[in-house]
Amino acid sequence: MRRFLSHDRRWRVDVIRLSCTGDHRDGEVFRISHDGYFIAEVKTVAELSRYLDLSALEESLLTRCRRSPARTASADREAAGPWPVTRRSPASSPRRPPAFRARW
Repeated sequence: MRRFLSHDRRWRVDVIRLSCTGDHRDGEVFRISHDGYFIAEVKTVAELSRYLDLSALEESLLTRCRRSPARTASADREAAGPWPVTRRSPASSPRRPPAFRARW
């Protein structure tokens, strides 16, 4: 999804891709919102220009680079909690009872 914002960050235009809709409205739609409130959905740039000045829009930084934050070993340890995680090796795991052994 691409997002465009006005210079004052009050107007937002999201480019929404629709597919497999029940009423066959497939394609791209521009969703316009002002201060977080939905204003309209339009299909063409000409309709979009009726609502706001297109020269005032710039692409949002959120759509330019979508990178997840780098994970470090210390962050993984903090997420695990204060207790160490113990893992059992297959050699130390208990064997199945004799009733469950495969019989050939």
